[in-house]
Amino acid sequence: MKQMYSPGWVLQAAAQKVQKRMINKPRHPAQLAADIVERVVATGGEPYLDTKAQTLSWWQLSLLDVKLFLAVVVTAFLCVLGGLLWVTARVLIHIGKGMLGSIWRRHAVQRKKVR
Repeated sequence: MKQMYSPGWVLQAAAQKVQKRMINKPRHPAQLAADIVERVVATGGEPYLDTKAQTLSWWQLSLLDVKLFLAVVVTAFLCVLGGLLWVTARVLIHIGKGMLGSIWRRHAVQRKKVR
C-alpha cells in the first residue's frame, strides 16, 4: 500500500501506459510515411493535401500580429507601472518635504528660545 502512493510508482505506472501505447501501433511510422508519400504521388498533390500554412501571407506566417499585440500590452503595462512609480515618488517627496519642514520649523523655534 505504501508503494502505491510513492511518486516513483506513479511515474512508473504512467511510463508503462505510454510504452504500451507506443508499442501497440498497428503500423510502423516508416510504413505510415511511405503510405502518405504514395498517396501524394497517386493524387498528384491535390490541394486538399496542402497545409494551411501555404495559404497564409508572410505577416501571418511570422506572427507579426501576435508580436505587435504583445508589444502593445507590454508597453501599456510598463507605462502604467511607470506612472504608478512616478505618483508614488511624488507623494513620498511631498510627505518628506512636509516632515523636513516641520523639523526645520521646530529647530528654528528652539534656536529663537536659546537666544
